[in-house]
Amino acid sequence: MKLWSRFLNLFRVGAGTAADTELMRVDDYLRMWDRFAEGHNELFPALMTGQQKFESRLALLLGSGDRRAIGRLVFYAVVQVGGSIRFETDLGRAAVQILGSECRVSTGEDGARSYFAGSLFFWWEAHGRRRFEIFRVFDEWMHRDFAREVVIPMYLEARKNG
Repeated sequence: MKLWSRFLNLFRVGAGTAADTELMRVDDYLRMWDRFAEGHNELFPALMTGQQKFESRLALLLGSGDRRAIGRLVFYAVVQVGGSIRFETDLGRAAVQILGSECRVSTGEDGARSYFAGSLFFWWEAHGRRRFEIFRVFDEWMHRDFAREVVIPMYLEARKNG
């Protein structure tokens, strides 16, 4: 029995290491988005090229219950200002498992359902910040002039108008 317990502990350490590696890759991509939002337009091609891998990695982290992942999902949408997470993607399905009915859902003209960045932001403020790990880059973003003076007021206006 002792040998089996040691094996399980080794596996847990290995799994944590793999999750940490994936999280570092997710963070690298999100930092690139943050830099793009700050005016580094030359990063756009790399963002488009890396999007699918990033979303797959983040979906896996969300699906595994990694408490660090949801703050990164919210930041991914809000750093794009009008970003959204569509339900029919792997990332959307993983998000639904965590957000459930607590986060407002938008339905586009094409009938596609998604979480709009503003809804994710308000969900984070009401629920996520207390229950999940805060992503430092997201926290820094929220204190920037652009976020406080432009983005967050835009989300407040959108929420007020329906």
